[in-house]
Amino acid sequence: RRVHGGIASERHTMHPSAIDFKALWESCPSLFIACAPDDDLTVIAATEYYCRSLNRTRDQLVGKPLFATFPDSDNGSNKTIVDALRKAATDKTPQALSETFRFDIVQPGQDNGEEFQERYWQTIECPVFNNCHEVVALLHACRDVTDFVKLSDKGEQKQQLLQKLYSLNEEMASKLYAAEAKRKEIEETSKASLALALAHEAKKTQFIGRLCHELRNPLSGFLGNVELLSDTLAEAKALLESYKARADANHDAVLQLLDKASTLSKHALDCAAHQGNILNECLDISKIDAGKLELDESPCDLLGLVRTAVNMMSGKAEAKGLQLLANLLDTDVFIKTDGYRLRQVLLNLLDNAIKYTDVGSVNLTLQVHSPNSTYTDIVITIRDTGVGISEEDLPRLFQRFTQVGSSAKRQNGTGLGLVISKDLIHLMGGELLVRSQRGQGTSFVISLKCLNVSESEKQELLRARCNPNESTPNPKEAPPAGDTPFRVLIAEDNPFNQMVLVNMLQSVNLPVAVAGNGCEALEALKKEQFDVILMDIQMPVMNGLEATEKIREHEKLMGLAPIPIIGLSANAQQSDKDLAVSSGMDDYLVKPCVKNLLLSTLFRWVQSRSPPAADTNQQSVNEGA
Repeated sequence: RRVHGGIASERHTMHPSAIDFKALWESCPSLFIACAPDDDLTVIAATEYYCRSLNRTRDQLVGKPLFATFPDSDNGSNKTIVDALRKAATDKTPQALSETFRFDIVQPGQDNGEEFQERYWQTIECPVFNNCHEVVALLHACRDVTDFVKLSDKGEQKQQLLQKLYSLNEEMASKLYAAEAKRKEIEETSKASLALALAHEAKKTQFIGRLCHELRNPLSGFLGNVELLSDTLAEAKALLESYKARADANHDAVLQLLDKASTLSKHALDCAAHQGNILNECLDISKIDAGKLELDESPCDLLGLVRTAVNMMSGKAEAKGLQLLANLLDTDVFIKTDGYRLRQVLLNLLDNAIKYTDVGSVNLTLQVHSPNSTYTDIVITIRDTGVGISEEDLPRLFQRFTQVGSSAKRQNGTGLGLVISKDLIHLMGGELLVRSQRGQGTSFVISLKCLNVSESEKQELLRARCNPNESTPNPKEAPPAGDTPFRVLIAEDNPFNQMVLVNMLQSVNLPVAVAGNGCEALEALKKEQFDVILMDIQMPVMNGLEATEKIREHEKLMGLAPIPIIGLSANAQQSDKDLAVSSGMDDYLVKPCVKNLLLSTLFRWVQSRSPPAADTNQQSVNEGA
């Protein structure tokens, strides 16, 4: 490519170094000519010295077959050279010809005539490669040895000169071979470095996934137990208050202790939630690095989404004595976007604004412009009256694991929230900008272009807004009186998680049975009938995926209605969820799973199924629990 694009043709854009090489080529006092690797060996470039040696202009050579400009010699040199050129193209290695070729070259003669001049050349045929190691040209390098040949009458001197010539020729060939070997070595080293970098990235992604999984498992038990403790304390407090009229002063002390325990449990929940957020940030940044974070664009009520984010952060702002204001529109805005990820960005930005604001307010402003019926332009601005960011710190604001400002004002966190927010908005096709001055607050501006929803999608969103709980039963309520409580099989190997799940379900009077692995779950299904299964993914002996596949095979073989199976796992990546669904699971919950979400999911799947199974063996199921 260097010869074709850098020497013969000016149609291609050349790097400055290629321009220098072209000048060097044209002024080189050597017999060099470059051919295309086609059937005719079409000339694509020639040095000025080569042209003068043949008494031809460059235009008379370029574009024609290599030997079309002068006749063949008696010894068939043309065929020998052509064969060598083709071998160089095929083998991708230089071909040094040791023999000397005689050519009769037309030169200007007397009285403006022409005469043939006998010349002797030795040649080396070399392939020219592009970056993909493809042959794009052939270099026909010649050395004029006429003077050496004509020393034939000088005997020993001729032999010495010829030997020197052959040595020079072999030296040139050796250098060409060495250069080719070096190029191959560099290419192999580059491939090895790339493979090493990719392997390192894959190991990092796997490590983060394992880290999140290992941390989520104990976190699941911690959250569940504290949540149950909180519920228990609330019930105990209510019971004591009902007897307060008949109680003595000691009961007041008990109530105070219960209040304190309730506060402590709330703090523990907050700490656990913070740990969960850190794990989610690590997982998100791992997905973004690996290019595996996928957006789920679906119809979205933008005003409802923004209000939810503001309401979720209002308690934190109130605790710091800050005003959290939302300047929204009077009209509905329905768009298609990943509502979960957009809310994640808003929560990150609002949390960041509250964190770095001590006095004043945090304001969220929503602006919408619909230039046509297809798209809607959205601008969301979050402005605070906090400490602001200095000009020198602004370029580092979106760097990973970085918190700008003085160490005294830095807050807890991974330093990933703003990085993830910027990457998420970029994935959505938008932009996240920041404006700030030290001591004058900060403004973050989100700009998005979103698809509009159809009329049917709009009506569905309006119905969901008016009836937010029409399809979701209240998980705190027991099954309606007179109904048979549905039975749950828990397949979970971790004793702490078993206890949490059992207590959560028994708190709403649901009978349960527990299996420690997939094999035990299959044995329990042979003995009892259940309405729904909570299936952990990673278990000893037989994991949840294999157990689910065997259950589905048995149902299909026996013609049974599929029992709802809900997967439980600390792995939160989409690929893990897809694997669970492909094995036959109906739903997938990520640990730690809060009580309300667990119960609402169970109620939803049981209600979508046919009437509950018969009440046979109900007593033994309860005993197994």
